[in-house]
This record gives sequence, structure tokens and C-alpha cells, in this order.
Amino acid sequence: MDLEVRYWSLDRPLEGESALALERIFSPSELERRSRLVSPQLRERWGRARLGLRLSLGHSLQLPPESLEFALAPGGKPYLPRHPRLAFNLSHSEGWAALVYLQRPEGSKAAVGIDLEASLPQAPLEVGKRFFAPRESLFLERLPPEQRGIAFRRLWTRKEALLKLEGSGLRIPLRHFAVEGERPLWLHGESPFAHLWLATYRWGLEWSLSLAANFEPRRLHWQALAPTPNLLIERDV
Repeated sequence: MDLEVRYWSLDRPLEGESALALERIFSPSELERRSRLVSPQLRERWGRARLGLRLSLGHSLQLPPESLEFALAPGGKPYLPRHPRLAFNLSHSEGWAALVYLQRPEGSKAAVGIDLEASLPQAPLEVGKRFFAPRESLFLERLPPEQRGIAFRRLWTRKEALLKLEGSGLRIPLRHFAVEGERPLWLHGESPFAHLWLATYRWGLEWSLSLAANFEPRRLHWQALAPTPNLLIERDV
């Protein structure tokens, strides 16, 4: 199976974007959630992330974006009840959004997770000691200070992508598995995945994006929803 990856800027208008279009495309719950955000910038970025999600999945299904009805699995992962073959996951951070999805065969349990991270805590070593496995915290400590920011984002997105793949949110403690190496290592109990694929990419100069799947993808197809000049995406691990 192939993976489709779509990405777009949250600070540039998308095709068909307008206040009227969003009122027509978004569900009442989406409009209500957007209205609760405290600043115009947050409302604008959240709206573009959600619009890009609807446009991409609608295009894949050959359906109008406003026709899609989302639901939440018990762990909080969104899905489309009327289109069970379409597996997807969305992430957005600061001014960017990224989406991974695939059309899986009938009866397939294929799942995906994605995480994009731009922000960095003020004290990454202290956050690492609190949330990461001891071996990961030691890995960060041994790095030169100028490399710790990129390394922290890399570890964080790899962990988050796995959690979003599994769909249980933070009910799996971050300290129970380590991802500083090429292959994840389960430190407490058995891995919940019979098969696991995990890949990390440098996004621009300092950001990190990680993808996870419970199968080995044949190919990844990357596509920007709108022109994105000077954006460098390259495989890290």
C-alpha cells in the first residue's frame, strides 16, 4: 500500500477559502470549536488546517468536502464512519499542517500516524527527563547544546506519531518506549504493534515530521496543497 502525504501553509489562503465557504463546509461543531479559539490567528490557522483536511479527503473520495462526517474513536482519533477504508491522520504546528492518508483494502486494519513539531520547550533536557525514557534523556544530554533542539523535536515527533498510530493518546506512557534509534524499542511489556514502520523527516531547517504505520509502505507520495517556496523536506531516519 502507498501513503499519501499532503502539506500546506496555515498562513496562506487555500483554494476556495472564504468566510462564506467555511460556514458552508464546516459542521456546526467545527464552527463552534473554531469560535472558542482566543485569537484571530489561531482561528485562521485552525480553520485552514481543517479545510485542508476536508479538501484532501474529499478529493480522495471524489466527494464534496462539506459532505464528510467525522467521528472520534474511543481513544480520540478521528475517522469517517461512512468511509471505513480511508485511514488518515492530521498534524499541525505553528504555521504548517501535514496529513497522511491511504485507501486500504476491504477488511484491512492498516493505520497511520503523523506528527509535525515546530515548538521547543524552554528546558528540553528537563522535559526529556520527565517524559522520555532514561536512555533517550541520556542521549539528549550527550549531544552538544546546539544539536539538542533538533534532536528533541525528532524524539517527540517519533513518539507522538506512534501514539497517534495506536490511537490511544497519552494512555501509553512516553517513558515505556524509546525511539532514539532507527527502530523503536519497547521497554515495558510487549509492543502493541505486530508490524511497525517509522520514518522521520527534517522539515525546513529545524522542524521535525514523523510518520508511523502498522505496515511497510511501498511508496510515499508528497504533494503541497498550495505553492510552498523554499521548503526543504528530507529523510532523517
